[in-house]
Amino acid sequence: RSLSPMLSELRQEAAVCLGLLCTALSYEAERIFKWMFVKFSSSTRDEVRLLYLVAAYRALEAAGERKAFSPVMQLVMSSLQSILENLDTPELLCQSVRCILQVARCYPHVFSTNFRVSAESFSGNGLQGHPNLFEH
Repeated sequence: RSLSPMLSELRQEAAVCLGLLCTALSYEAERIFKWMFVKFSSSTRDEVRLLYLVAAYRALEAAGERKAFSPVMQLVMSSLQSILENLDTPELLCQSVRCILQVARCYPHVFSTNFRVSAESFSGNGLQGHPNLFEH
């Protein structure tokens, strides 16, 4: 196997581990989520940004119904909405929507209070300048 696919696989696994670490250290979830979203925003490489979203999704998925992240869900949802408004690749769009759907499943009250903003971002405001998003 060449090094490139192995490296990509290792990065994916590292993102999953970061998400699981966030879940295991749920008492530090606010700091970890803030760090992930700051790193997402400061990264210029889409493949790296995607990994931070994979980590966030894995954390949300692993916490699931336990409601371990209840105190930080408004922060997470606001960050995901901000990300949704500024996307420029189909992969980032899909992964951010996966995260938002996970919030909707496990924290419906948080999602419902933010639904309108998310829907507006998804339905056009954030995508108007990116017609190539749906070409894939």
